[in-house]
Amino acid sequence: MRECDLAIIGGGPAGLAAAIKAWNLGIKSIILLDESEILGGVLPQCVHTGFGIHYFREDLTGPEFAARLIEMLKNTGVEVLCGTYVEHLSIESGGLKRIYGYRYGEALKMDSKAVIYAAGCRERSRFEAGILGDRPAGVYTAGEAQTLMDIYGILPGSEVVIIGSGDVGLIMARRFALEGADVKAVVEIMPYPGGLTRNIVQCLEDFGIQLYLSHGVTEIRGKNRVEAVRLAMVDEKRNPIKGTEFEIKCDTVILAVGLKPRSEILARAGAYIDEATGGPIVNDWLETSI
Repeated sequence: MRECDLAIIGGGPAGLAAAIKAWNLGIKSIILLDESEILGGVLPQCVHTGFGIHYFREDLTGPEFAARLIEMLKNTGVEVLCGTYVEHLSIESGGLKRIYGYRYGEALKMDSKAVIYAAGCRERSRFEAGILGDRPAGVYTAGEAQTLMDIYGILPGSEVVIIGSGDVGLIMARRFALEGADVKAVVEIMPYPGGLTRNIVQCLEDFGIQLYLSHGVTEIRGKNRVEAVRLAMVDEKRNPIKGTEFEIKCDTVILAVGLKPRSEILARAGAYIDEATGGPIVNDWLETSI
């Protein structure tokens, strides 16, 4: 049984910053848990700039921002346990928090006086976005595609349709174009783009990429590999309008359709969850109900 004053679940930018701040505030028994072997969360695969402007007063790439935070963490006495999967969190007598998990195939149990939950979000799947059709190879979330390109140096496909026009989808469109892929379209179900105007210009207009607003993907088609997506205009209730369907041939579909908080552990521990956001309900001090 391990013990500490503060356990931090999640080694992404929020978890790293929390660990550094807690140490600087005088908490000297801190353990940081992360399921990945690499600290930084999503940052190592985000090779575009736009990070660190407020924190470091510099415009950094994701890996550069992560490296700065990790270097700051090394100057503290925070204990880091990478490769740790947290399975359960329970509240014991006296308010003690007990963490159950696994690390390198061995069970882990830890008691902490307080827990900072910084597990982040996960990407929504095609089925959560209501996209039906075949289940061929070539359908990726934006994060999966980023990992393939920026960590492993693999281009997921050559003819790409991106679903979702938030900043993530826009940046992915530019990333594929820079790698030489033919980005056929970015598809947005809303009547307006979800990303910043700056990214609309720099990621789509500068590369001549078509943006379809008020359009939804009604079907992904393909046997072994994606062959095409079928689109249709949608009404104000986001329902497909009959007679407006058309098809775009492609070999890759990238999903940038939003995120969902990874709040399952908190929910199982008894924390109140906001049904609208899927995240924990917190007070003015950002404390959960547990």
